[in-house]
Amino acid sequence: MSEKKLNALFDSFSDPEDPESMDLEGIGRICEEMGVDPNTDVRALVVPWKLGAVKRPGCLAREEFVAGMKKLKKDTVKGLGQLLPSFDTGFLERDEFRDFYKFAFRFSLEGTKRTLEKELVMDLLPIVVDENRAPHLPHFLLFLSACEHKVITLDQWQSFLQFSQTTALDCKDFDEDGAWPILLDEYVEFRLAQLVKA
Repeated sequence: MSEKKLNALFDSFSDPEDPESMDLEGIGRICEEMGVDPNTDVRALVVPWKLGAVKRPGCLAREEFVAGMKKLKKDTVKGLGQLLPSFDTGFLERDEFRDFYKFAFRFSLEGTKRTLEKELVMDLLPIVVDENRAPHLPHFLLFLSACEHKVITLDQWQSFLQFSQTTALDCKDFDEDGAWPILLDEYVEFRLAQLVKA
């Protein structure tokens, strides 16, 4: 692995105003070169996750990119593209997926904000997780569109996945005394009301 070649590759996608950083536009261009839609394909989030983007939301630092490409043993975008089948989140083990799911929230934050706008969460959730991993997803999205919450915290984001994997679709086994965020208590009320109307 030539560091010089990896740095040159990074330079071709880096932010002109911050040469040590690759922003969402640069990451998006890499994804497009691999045939991945950066707006709708979950693999566009898997790429920065696999490359180890943790320093700043929405960015990939030069050292993260170089170290990540070395770890993946690739030095071209074409080479990275060869790994796309393994970037399918359906193949991730449960714990590994939880790590990626948490990353997706943190990577989507803006600047120093600690919450995501509800509208962004409604767009992001169906990309990051499907009904196999989160059976409550369609009902939860309906709830979000109707509820008064404006932002979602990391705790609420993570709790939704755990809730969705441990609570039946009819919510009959919901533990009201559990340490769930209020958002999920409200969702259960919404879901039960839905079932009564059905």
